[in-house]
Amino acid sequence: MLCASVLGALGATLCGASCAGEGAPSAEEALSTAYGVPVVQGVLPAAPSAGVPLSAGAAVHWELGWDLDGTEAAPNGGRRFVTDLGYSVTLTAAHIATVGLEAVPCVTEASVGDALRGFLGPRTARADHAYDHDGSWLSSVRVESALGGGVTSYGTSHASGGLYCTAFSLAMPVAEAAADGTWMLGQSVSLAGAYVSSGAGSERPRPFQASLSLSLGALSDLALAEAARLPEGAEAFDEVTITVTRALRTSLDGLALESVSSVDLADGFLRNVMQSAVVTVVPAD
Repeated sequence: MLCASVLGALGATLCGASCAGEGAPSAEEALSTAYGVPVVQGVLPAAPSAGVPLSAGAAVHWELGWDLDGTEAAPNGGRRFVTDLGYSVTLTAAHIATVGLEAVPCVTEASVGDALRGFLGPRTARADHAYDHDGSWLSSVRVESALGGGVTSYGTSHASGGLYCTAFSLAMPVAEAAADGTWMLGQSVSLAGAYVSSGAGSERPRPFQASLSLSLGALSDLALAEAARLPEGAEAFDEVTITVTRALRTSLDGLALESVSSVDLADGFLRNVMQSAVVTVVPAD
């Protein structure tokens, strides 16, 4: 049965080398199977957390943010930056549709069975082979512009409780408008801008437009705020804010803009921004 095969694969993945041989699927592959979408692994934070303890019912306030470091304002209201391949890019529009965020419990060899049943597998038998999310899962359609920077509230969920190590974010095609009035019509990403090739000083900018109608998930490590401390006598936090901040400067890295298709351009943008996410956990005062 599908449930059994998925749980078996996830068990081998999450136990690690001590309880699975070589060839076990990666965490991204396991989550991809569970969620039914491709999943990329985010960057490791400078100071990875050993796990963030959250009490059962803990309030999780989610925020979405954009890091504009390494970019500069363009005269037309866009953002200008240089990619790792030397292209000078001006983005005049860049929108992404986020449809869900979730805190993912840490999994140890001792707890893998409970974790599979409680997070990635069904807590109870389900005829449709679906599984129950952690209580921190928050599903809400949000179309953002990547060009404005700053942080916006995404909403609040309540954790099931336990030790959490990573966050899962999900982008998906939607029919929804952004705060600036831009509509996404069956798209997960929409871009517009222009670029100049590396070393082409006087070359006229080459315009481009790109969009994508595919879903993508990302799994990113949680980074607990440096000064965060559990309240005296407490074993877990009762309220936290989790901010998912993505970088614009690296959004088109690795792409040969003269030859890439519009679909691959949008796909590369989505993968880069989701992989760049830094996920910070700040407990309430």
